[in-house]
Amino acid sequence: LVFPPPVYPARVELFRITDDNATYYYSTWTNPDGSYRIRGITPGDFKVVVRARGYIPHREHITIKSGCNEKIFFLKPRPDQFGVISGKVFFDESGEPVSGALITFINLRDRSHFTHTFTNDDGKYKAKLRTGRYVVACSYLGQNVLDTLSVTDTLSVYSPARGCYYREYYDDVHSFADAKRIPVRGGSVITGIDFGLPDY
Repeated sequence: LVFPPPVYPARVELFRITDDNATYYYSTWTNPDGSYRIRGITPGDFKVVVRARGYIPHREHITIKSGCNEKIFFLKPRPDQFGVISGKVFFDESGEPVSGALITFINLRDRSHFTHTFTNDDGKYKAKLRTGRYVVACSYLGQNVLDTLSVTDTLSVYSPARGCYYREYYDDVHSFADAKRIPVRGGSVITGIDFGLPDY
């Protein structure tokens, strides 16, 4: 059996150990209930490797004797490599949500590649990001420009050269150097990364 819970499919591989060397011997896959069976093994010392998607590979030395041998393996899930950042964008004075605002996530390990998303009609956004430290920026073209463009079109026209352009970094600063660094850890859900934009 391979647990927890029953892991399917998992690959169970046997390597025979002779003179400090490990030579591939046999392998099989687990059944939906996590069970596996290998028949006709010549007794001796083996290295067993169990692999499954989403789990850390398990390696162990075992001795197989004549007759029925039973071995249960417990696999540890891999740490989640992603976290979530979410928040909302609204106008400071009116409190109205801002739809179509461009949210940019800048990973401090690789600033040449950005992740983008847009706020929905309620001014909310959410993004799944790889672990790391991020600076989050909000850019907005202004309602008069967005009225004539779809949200997907605006990705190519976000430019300070256009009228009604506004950009700020979290938390309420206008310079990258002053922006707050947000750590994203595996499985973390970070909420409340909000932006208040001027109404004008």
